[in-house]
Amino acid sequence: GGSPSGRYGGAGTVYMAKSGTPTDTLRTLTINNNSNTNAGTPIPSSTTWTVDTLNINNAGDLRIPSGTTLTMSSTSGDFDSTAGSNNYVRVASGGTLTWPTMTYTINGAIILDIDSGSTFTSSNTSLTIASGGTLQMNDTTQLTFPTITVQSGGNITHTTNTTALSY
Repeated sequence: GGSPSGRYGGAGTVYMAKSGTPTDTLRTLTINNNSNTNAGTPIPSSTTWTVDTLNINNAGDLRIPSGTTLTMSSTSGDFDSTAGSNNYVRVASGGTLTWPTMTYTINGAIILDIDSGSTFTSSNTSLTIASGGTLQMNDTTQLTFPTITVQSGGNITHTTNTTALSY
């Protein structure tokens, strides 16, 4: 006998939309991986998704790959995690995350991970990083927010620079 060497698959994913409303709002994307760390759940490549509410729980790991756009609508205001840890929203090189003008909150145990070469667009968006939330940059590109509030237990960080010797 041997032991399995594989990895867990992507998280259980649910995309719900209430159609028929005047603006087709109430689009909710939920990523829940039952606390199993995995290789991530990518949005299908070369697509644009618009969501009003984003819930990432129990080691959910949403990936926004190259050529793909995730647009957070103006009716939302949170990246939410109500359960578990190791919850990620990762914007890969060539991927795009778009936020409209408003205040967004990274709640609970979510890490918003923005990669080198990705695009983050916002129009005068303010950011609150709540307890357990993290904004992690993997790039030398500067993000600009009119206001960033880091609450007790929130975190802003970056990955280690292992190649450039900039002074």
